[in-house]
Order: sequence, then C-alpha cells, then structure tokens
Amino acid sequence: MIKTQIAHRSHLRAEDHSPPQGLLDALQSIQTPDGVPAVGVWWLGNHHNKEVVVDQAIYLMGSHNWLSYRGDRLPRGESVFYVTAPETIKNALDYLEPLFKQAALAAWTHDSQRPLENQAGLMRCCTTLVALHRPDDAIDRALDLAKRDSMLIPLGFDLLCLICLSLARYSVDELTHLKVLDSISLAASELSAAGEAGEELDAARRGFGSGLAALLRQYVQTDPAAVADFLNGQIDVWRSIGLIGYKQETADVLLDLRGANVTTGKKAKKKK
Repeated sequence: MIKTQIAHRSHLRAEDHSPPQGLLDALQSIQTPDGVPAVGVWWLGNHHNKEVVVDQAIYLMGSHNWLSYRGDRLPRGESVFYVTAPETIKNALDYLEPLFKQAALAAWTHDSQRPLENQAGLMRCCTTLVALHRPDDAIDRALDLAKRDSMLIPLGFDLLCLICLSLARYSVDELTHLKVLDSISLAASELSAAGEAGEELDAARRGFGSGLAALLRQYVQTDPAAVADFLNGQIDVWRSIGLIGYKQETADVLLDLRGANVTTGKKAKKKK
C-alpha cells in the first residue's frame, strides 16, 4: 500500500515548532495515482525518537535525523540499527501506531465540527486510519458524520469511496485478514436509505460505486464466493450506486471484476 505517515517533533505543543506550512502543504498534496492522499504528517507530542518502519518488514532506529539533517561542517558519527526481526518490528508498531491513531482521532474531532470546510483534513484522518489497519474506525466515523445531517450524506459517500480506494492498495492477504466488507455493506445501506435524490448525492453515490469496485477487484482474486455473497446481500443498494447495472446479474459483475486490471480499472485485453 502506498501510504507514508510522518511524525514531528520534540516539543510539548505542536505550535511551538511546527514545520513550515509550505512544506506541510507540499507533503500532504502528494497522492496515489487514483487520487488518494499518500502522505500524512502528524504531531505526536514530545518525542525524540528517530524511527522508521517500512512495509511492516524493516525497522530503522538510531540517532540520525532523517527529515532534518542538512549536513555538517565536519564529519559527525551517527548510528542506525537496521532490523528485520518480526517480533521487534511488531513491538515498534505496537508503540508507534497508537500514537498516530490518537493524533488522527483528535484531528477528526476538531475537523468534524466544520466538516464541509475541513474535508481535506477528514480525508487525511480516514486514510491514516486505513494505513494503521483500522479501516472499521474510519468507516464508523464517516457513517456517524453523515448521519448527523442530510447535507453531509454526499460527504459520507465521498469518505467511503476514499476508504475503499485506500483499501484497494492493500495486498490480497492483508484484505483477507481485515474483513471489512460487512462494515462497508452496512454503511452503504444506511446512507442509501437516508439520502434523497439530487445531483450532488447521485454523483457521490457513483463515486463510491467506483471506489468499491476497485476494492472488490482485489477481493475477487482469491475469494469470489465472498464477493458474490456481498453483492447478493443487497442488490438494490449496489444498483443505486452504479456497481450493478439494472439489467445485470451478479455473475456478470463478477466476470467484469475478474477481467479488470487491478491498478487501472481497465478491462484486460485478451491475447490473440
């Protein structure tokens, strides 16, 4: 999955030494090819750690300042441990991930007070929670937000679309472990029942349908039966978001998903 989480810095308050706003804006404008925010920058409190975890497989820890080193007039010794031991990596993640989650949830509490003005912040929170393997937390918050006011239902669908696109970047094995289809199905059902017809809502529903299709293309590779059950569970909802055509059967959709290229969403060309 393409998602980078960056933490700063060793001060008691974020405002005491925040990175330049231009740098924050540049980092947080980076997106995956399908438009998902790819970088989250968070203040995690008064820490002096210099730690990097890569793909849950590599752990770097030492004295080197990875993001602020500008060189020295004279050579200076630095030491960094390069660790691939699974248990040590797990211990590092058990320490770091709750800090990122706490920061994301605090930001959600703030940004959700004015959600239409802070959509970028809410999207950053959702993609961070997915990157932390907590998609259910993101789905629940997107649903609760949308249920506050009918005007927020399109935003709810937009956030669900973003969550699906973020999940679609996971490997098939990771998706099998996360088991999020039930949560997505429930959220889609509740939002579809609450919303009224309108151009903005219809566009948001179709966008969610496209994001969900990208996710199902991953699932269908290893568990087509689960995808079939998912689609059959509430066909009317999936028709309303354009995932299933009004004259299509579930078997037709499965064939389309199986024949689609996972990264581009385009139909795979048959070799002659």
